[in-house]
Amino acid sequence: MTQKFNIIFFSEVNSKFGMPIFKMLYHDDRFNIKAFVTTPEGKLCSYYINEDNPVDLEKYAESKDIPVFRPNNINSSKFIDELSDFNPDYILIAWA
Repeated sequence: MTQKFNIIFFSEVNSKFGMPIFKMLYHDDRFNIKAFVTTPEGKLCSYYINEDNPVDLEKYAESKDIPVFRPNNINSSKFIDELSDFNPDYILIAWA
């Protein structure tokens, strides 16, 4: 049996860079995405605004029953404690 590594995934909600990485990890039996962390509500990556085929990582994560976090301050002790509860093996960032 293959060990599953717990992942917390960070990316912008509309990132066309992050979406394929998120999907690859989700479908890989070695990984278990425990949480998705993205930008605060209403904030989008300017690289991907007005794309012909926009993506929404928040909706994708929610469709897979993965908790979504949109903190205003990723350095707050409350937020760090919340993420710690997931016991991540890795925190991956796909930001572009």
